[in-house]
Amino acid sequence: SQAAAIVRTAREMVLVLIAIFGSALLLLNGGFVQIWAGAERYLGDPVNVLIVLSFAQLALIRGEAQLQDASLRVRTKTIVGLASALISVALGIAAFLAFNTLVAMYAGLIAGRLGASVVFPMLVRRRIESSRFPWRAFSITALVLAISAALTTVVKPYTLMELILCGAAVVAVAGCFSLAGVSKSTRRRLLRSIPGLGGGSRA
Repeated sequence: SQAAAIVRTAREMVLVLIAIFGSALLLLNGGFVQIWAGAERYLGDPVNVLIVLSFAQLALIRGEAQLQDASLRVRTKTIVGLASALISVALGIAAFLAFNTLVAMYAGLIAGRLGASVVFPMLVRRRIESSRFPWRAFSITALVLAISAALTTVVKPYTLMELILCGAAVVAVAGCFSLAGVSKSTRRRLLRSIPGLGGGSRA
């Protein structure tokens, strides 16, 4: 149905953005902090990975929430979202107090939002029965982020020029890989949004 196609496109667009921005943060945040603030200000790769995972999880939850907002039936979503937020904050604080590390805190925040991560897509499915979660796009995005995390020890820009060049390469590679996992309609729509490629994508 048209509604299911719209839901699929919205979800795939979110996953592409997560792959691109998540990879950039994983691979470039350390270099950026080192160049502008000093290496001692960088929180470390484990914390950086958890920050990206937290951002990705929150982006997916927010995307599912907006899909439900369109149905104007938001009571259950609001209750689940509020409970998830409270549990996430509570677990984050408890983990930090117990272990006194940012790694534990972010792990607690992520664990506390798992309920919303599971329930929100189910609520969307209930509203639009023909909708399916784009597992292929999700898997490729997860793979892109995993590879980026593994390369954090290799990609180390030390100058502003290296940072810019690495940034352009990361965006291009992550974008190409993530586009391979989305539907043709989503791919065309995303390519049309890129200056200089819009006309060619319609041919």
